[in-house]
Amino acid sequence: MASITRRLKRLKTRERILRENLLGSSNTWGTPPSDEEYDRALAYRVLMHAEIERHFEDTVLSALLSSHEIFKSKNGTITYPAGSALSHYRSKCFIEGQVTAETTFADHRVLAKYATSKLDEAVKWVESSIVTKNHGIKPQDIRRLMGWIGVDSGEINANLLDALKLLGNERGDAAHLSRREIWRRYKRKVSPVGASKIKRLPSPSDEVAAVDAVLKLLPELDRLIQTRLRSTI
Repeated sequence: MASITRRLKRLKTRERILRENLLGSSNTWGTPPSDEEYDRALAYRVLMHAEIERHFEDTVLSALLSSHEIFKSKNGTITYPAGSALSHYRSKCFIEGQVTAETTFADHRVLAKYATSKLDEAVKWVESSIVTKNHGIKPQDIRRLMGWIGVDSGEINANLLDALKLLGNERGDAAHLSRREIWRRYKRKVSPVGASKIKRLPSPSDEVAAVDAVLKLLPELDRLIQTRLRSTI
């Protein structure tokens, strides 16, 4: 269980290092940002998106592995991450288009028997088919990941999902649009049909604020996952 919290600490350390290496001291930031600060802000945005995305993926896998270890070392005790993974793995309901992962469990005796033969297989499958194939931090990505360890959609702070959505959308702009296109969409306030609008230009202060909006809410989710690991079915 502690490994999940350690991952959160490592994420915060990584953010500090990237901020120092790419953006420098806030006392040096220009208003508006210089061309160099603009480019560095974009790099910070893309790299922090990758770090946060991997944090969620590692958290899900760590919770499942911890739950699996509890099952093996405590005489078949099934905690919520293992039980949720088994339920979804057996039905595959969460892969077939359900938006949320509202967790329902089978009869405990049936689930315990299923866990004996299928838990190891289910954990490996979730890693290869869900965690490895995740590609984002938008709300639908996070709900899908968290559902496999027993965290239902309504339990995730809406402000966290909003912050992740903003960061996910803006990372897409940075990764797929040229600087010229970003400026064009920003100045004209128009975008091609179906394309995202650019509401602000990258700057060190705004990028740090966008990332901080996510980081400050992650401890709450961390505590919820810790609770799931202590809760048995």
